[in-house]
Amino acid sequence: MSTIIKSLKIKNFRGIQSIELNFTDLNMIIGNNGTNKTNILEALNFALSPAYLANRIKPTDFYQ
Repeated sequence: MSTIIKSLKIKNFRGIQSIELNFTDLNMIIGNNGTNKTNILEALNFALSPAYLANRIKPTDFYQ
């Protein structure tokens, strides 16, 4: 069984105030250093791994 992610909304997570991404069959995340690429992947990891979230979330993960 596989999981298909069609979209992702991120709000107030690390350096991301608000973003909505829509995915197709093949997707790449590219960009310069410091443009939140890793934060997008971490948000996906948090969303798909509840145990990871409970053990790793900290106050600095929220955008201020």
